[in-house]
Amino acid sequence: AHDGEVAERNAQFHELAAHLFPLDGCTHMLGHDHVIFCGDLNYRLEGAREVIEVNARYHQYDKMIAVDQLSAAMHAGTAFDGFHELPIAFNPTFKFDVGTDIYDTSKKRRTPAYCDRVLWKNGAGWGVKTSCSARGFQGVEYLSGNSRESDHRPVYCLLRFEPTWEGAA
Repeated sequence: AHDGEVAERNAQFHELAAHLFPLDGCTHMLGHDHVIFCGDLNYRLEGAREVIEVNARYHQYDKMIAVDQLSAAMHAGTAFDGFHELPIAFNPTFKFDVGTDIYDTSKKRRTPAYCDRVLWKNGAGWGVKTSCSARGFQGVEYLSGNSRESDHRPVYCLLRFEPTWEGAA
């Protein structure tokens, strides 16, 4: 997927959500009590590569998030509506030359992006009844790792979850 294919990425999310993890009469992923969605979501940063690289060099995360396709889709409700993500305080995690800290020097020279994400949604009010209720997930920490084994950097998100069991005193 390349820049400008936001509508296709949004459609892919909805298709996946409709067919992932159907259980106990629940026919849609978002019908579950709580959902964590993570991985290479393939959304990109809009704008000139040179501007993105300068923003990354000076750790201007807010400027990069302002042109982030996924953040825009979440805000507009076109994909991942109601999902949460901790504020990003690390540089874009894609696309690196493998084994280095240098963004893509191939002929394609892809613009750095936040492709790799961890999102969650708490299911209160979805009408699904279980024996466990909870205040939901709470984000604690969101980091990017330094592994150079891939053209992506790993991301880590620490979430806190405190269940309350029905009938517990």
